[in-house]
Amino acid sequence: MDDLEKLYEFWEVSRVVIDRTGTNGVVSLEITFNSDQDAIVLKFDRPSEIENVPELIDIEHVVVSKKKGTGQEFGTIKVEFENLGDGWYEFWCDSVHEIKKT
Repeated sequence: MDDLEKLYEFWEVSRVVIDRTGTNGVVSLEITFNSDQDAIVLKFDRPSEIENVPELIDIEHVVVSKKKGTGQEFGTIKVEFENLGDGWYEFWCDSVHEIKKT
């Protein structure tokens, strides 16, 4: 059975940057989260369901988890977020990296 291991949990997004690189249209996201008095920037590679990304602007809660217990190499990072009064959204991506902490 597949399990999810929580990697990050935040309550505020201050910046979302979408980057499309190369001719094949590979997409990545850089999202700046505010956590207490720090800001953390995470980079998400090859997110699916990119149409949900604009909903990140007004989030109330976001949880980033990794799918465990599977032989799957790609699409194992789950990003779930609650939009203010509008319910939960999600997308999956191949990997997540912390690129900056301020």
